[in-house]
Amino acid sequence: MNTTDSQEMEWFEEFYFTCIEGAFEDLDIYGDEERLSEGLREVPEWVGDLVCVHWLVSEFANGGLMQFFINSTGILAPEAVAALRRMDLPQAAEALDRAVEFFGSPYPRGKQERYQFLRQKAGLRLDDTEIMMWRVRLFKDMEDRLDSVGTRKIYRMNEYAKKHADQTAVQPGLAPNGGPDRPGDSDTGDGPPSVSQSEA
Repeated sequence: MNTTDSQEMEWFEEFYFTCIEGAFEDLDIYGDEERLSEGLREVPEWVGDLVCVHWLVSEFANGGLMQFFINSTGILAPEAVAALRRMDLPQAAEALDRAVEFFGSPYPRGKQERYQFLRQKAGLRLDDTEIMMWRVRLFKDMEDRLDSVGTRKIYRMNEYAKKHADQTAVQPGLAPNGGPDRPGDSDTGDGPPSVSQSEA
């Protein structure tokens, strides 16, 4: 791949994020379901879809579905299922839907409620450390299916963003150094993570 092709690929990989970076303040993942619904009504459906799947992909890359569900991002799970379907990623949508169904109905939107549920399902005792929740692999089958989709998720997100950005007044642009500044993780309040970011 020559330099020009490489630069174009880097731009394409960042494209969907440039369309949604202004929406993170509108979509409050730290509140309740009502506040989240209000935020989703404030942005176009396709922007909300991309934010939901961005959080899913970011958390999944860092710590699997367990991290997605025990963090504040887990509030978005039902919306992420619908978003994956609208992005024509049925295999990923089915895998995440199965994980959502694991919690029963209604799906618990509260972070602490999900955390306690997963500790119980993992069979942890009061003195067991949180890391044991990952070792049990409650979501192994679903994670394997999401893994099988691989990088197609990112390419489909970019295609979805490009399709809708072309139909609206959105004019995405790159920040200095090839992309927007995206420090922090989902539960520190420092800002949205990149898909490739790993936690310490």
